[in-house]
Amino acid sequence: MFRKSIVVVCALLFTGFGDNAPRAVAGVIPPDIMVNLQYAAYNNADASFDASTPTGFASSGLPLPTAEQLVVRGFAAPDRFITSTGSHTLLLTGNPGQGPAVFTMTADIDESGDLLGGSFDIMGDDPFVSPDATVSLLNGTFTNVQGALTTAGILEFEASSIGGAFAGLFGSEVVIKIGGLSTGNSFLNDFFLAGLGTANVGRPVPEPTTFAMWGLGMGALVLRRRRR
Repeated sequence: MFRKSIVVVCALLFTGFGDNAPRAVAGVIPPDIMVNLQYAAYNNADASFDASTPTGFASSGLPLPTAEQLVVRGFAAPDRFITSTGSHTLLLTGNPGQGPAVFTMTADIDESGDLLGGSFDIMGDDPFVSPDATVSLLNGTFTNVQGALTTAGILEFEASSIGGAFAGLFGSEVVIKIGGLSTGNSFLNDFFLAGLGTANVGRPVPEPTTFAMWGLGMGALVLRRRRR
């Protein structure tokens, strides 16, 4: 009977971790980095961005989206976040207080909201080397996007191939939860959002199905042992 219980547990765990198991990105867990967004711009289908772009933006040197591309830029606030190795301050290169680290991301998304590619990067001082050495603190390649841009102003990106000075603190996957965007926008049209929204960059919360499978498996094991 005990061997059968082990088989049940293994089967449940295999189901929970399988490639076809449903994914549910519901949040992030520490360590995480909070970002104040400077702007988010999406170009629906052509190489030119429409007239909704604020005057002077195109000449500011900030990146503009190409066809079917979302560009997001922001600042990782110069505040501390706790990691397993202590506290670190995210700052732009230069003297402390000069400015926050820079967050940028580009995501290729079609009008149906399907992800075609993209990546993110957070540039700032490397706390492990020198306060004046600007490096990539965290970067990765997008693998999925979900959310409710039209109704809730929320987008959630999943990324892998994680690199940068903080890569060892975040693991193999990172989630970027963007919230506070204007509702009513969609990938059917160009849009530009300035000074709105925040992003939380961190490790993904384990999927609910994983917890459920562990719970069912352990429950079956305990029940069978009690019956013996």
